[in-house]
Amino acid sequence: MKKRHLRYSNYLNKLLDYWRNLMRPIYETEEDLEKEERLALAFAEKYGAEAHKLPALYPLDYCYTKDGSVVAFIEIKIRTNSFAAYPTYMISLSKITSARNTHITTGLPVLLAVKWGCGTVGFIDVNAPFENLTMGGRTDRNDEADIEPVVHWNMEAFTIVHQA
Repeated sequence: MKKRHLRYSNYLNKLLDYWRNLMRPIYETEEDLEKEERLALAFAEKYGAEAHKLPALYPLDYCYTKDGSVVAFIEIKIRTNSFAAYPTYMISLSKITSARNTHITTGLPVLLAVKWGCGTVGFIDVNAPFENLTMGGRTDRNDEADIEPVVHWNMEAFTIVHQA
């Protein structure tokens, strides 16, 4: 009887965690979305594609099409720190896992594009090997769910498309 109770308890805990994640606050502002859109459109123009914003809870920000067919996906990050502020770029392992799964499922490129506060813009293929895996995340919002496994890429791994 204890095993069944324990299994039921574990199931309820997992269910609660799932709902907590669904009910997490969304910190993205309208200004954030506008900045992301500007960068997405700049990449679309540079590579001759059309940008399409993906639904809010989709794991990636945009997809790109040519002649009506999806040709790539992109996750966009706007950072306030300068490109040289840290030796690595840190991002949620969960985000990268979702991005890599999209690549595995579709066979299409999935990129992470970043605009840093200094104006530098770069990108990296999410399948590029990362330097390190640590626990980390934001601490400025006082949200314990912001601390999670994160991957680190060396800054030199980014392809720079605009140097500030």
